[in-house]
Amino acid sequence: MPLHRSVFLKKLSHDHHHGLLIGLRARKAAATGDASVIASTWIETERRFAAELEPHFHVEERFILPGLVARGMTDFIRQLTDEHAELRA
Repeated sequence: MPLHRSVFLKKLSHDHHHGLLIGLRARKAAATGDASVIASTWIETERRFAAELEPHFHVEERFILPGLVARGMTDFIRQLTDEHAELRA
């Protein structure tokens, strides 16, 4: 019998996919060199970051990290927190 991810983890997984799409769209906009495209995409990126990614980070930091800490997964914790800090910056 195959293992199934909980609904909670499926949502987080989908969030990761959407985050990658947000980044891809921003990268493509930057590559156009068109200031108006870049500006409008940046506004949308900031809006989506606040509405979608920041809440996702909160869930990971509030509910996932304590379990990782309890299991001594320091390398993964460092990677996750470094990535969150980089994206927030």
